Amino acid sequence: MIVLELTDTGFYVVEDEIIVGKAITIRAAAGLKSKPVFVNSSSKTLAAFITIENGATLNVKGIAFKGAYGSAGDVRCGIRSTETPMNKPYKAFIDACEFYDYNEGSFAGFKGSKSTLADSLVIINSLFRNISGTGINLAEERDDRGIYGAEYTVVKNCVFTNILGSAINVYRGGNDESTLGPFVTIENCTINEVDNREQGSAIRLLGAQYARVLNCNFVNSGQGGRSLEFREFRWDDILVNNCNFYNSGKVDTYYNKALGKEIFEIKPEFTNSKEFNFNLKKGTQLSSKSSGGVGANL
Repeated sequence: MIVLELTDTGFYVVEDEIIVGKAITIRAAAGLKSKPVFVNSSSKTLAAFITIENGATLNVKGIAFKGAYGSAGDVRCGIRSTETPMNKPYKAFIDACEFYDYNEGSFAGFKGSKSTLADSLVIINSLFRNISGTGINLAEERDDRGIYGAEYTVVKNCVFTNILGSAINVYRGGNDESTLGPFVTIENCTINEVDNREQGSAIRLLGAQYARVLNCNFVNSGQGGRSLEFREFRWDDILVNNCNFYNSGKVDTYYNKALGKEIFEIKPEFTNSKEFNFNLKKGTQLSSKSSGGVGANL
């Protein structure tokens, strides 16, 4: 595996998208006081900072991806899969990263392109903020043939804040029984000020055949519609439990069987939300729920 280590903080200027065609790790060196920040230095709009090709594996740790920078061209996605159809699935592992300042409705922090499949998409300990589009977009397969963007999607200990579209958008259309996924796990995440448009959804998991949304904190999100939206079949295995919904929309499911017994409506007290620190203050009511509290702890 190729390892690219960034040893300094500050801006790392990118003039064109980085194409990943094999196994590669891009990481910040240990002990840095702040994250290295990828920015576009060219006048042209970039499709992404990093594009994953057929069968490749990407590991990214400790990097920030800033979509708008000065007078340079926009960047549509922090990380995406290629728009060329795949015959081998890719893998992406994202840890302790930040995605922000994506300023159009079609932009996203991460996007799985049509006709591509992630075997595994794992995003942990990361922050998505100030995005006009979607935090994580896995909804490009719209032919309703039972095809979807990722087999296993795992999002843990992440914060989504100030996002006009959905924090996470997963779509599988059709009822082709030959496909078993997608499998989606979302745990210990904080969703704050996300998709308050009329009939919006802070998280969309349409057609997920297995879904777990556990220990998550929804705050001022989905106010025009839904905090969570499912469109499940009878046999789908979905569960929402140990979650807090404060000043947020409903959980919308077809069979109304998703909610567990531990559902709260408590106003959270964050350490410093203006500085994007959404850790719960110790000793507050919500911090005592579940094991270690509800929501992210970055």
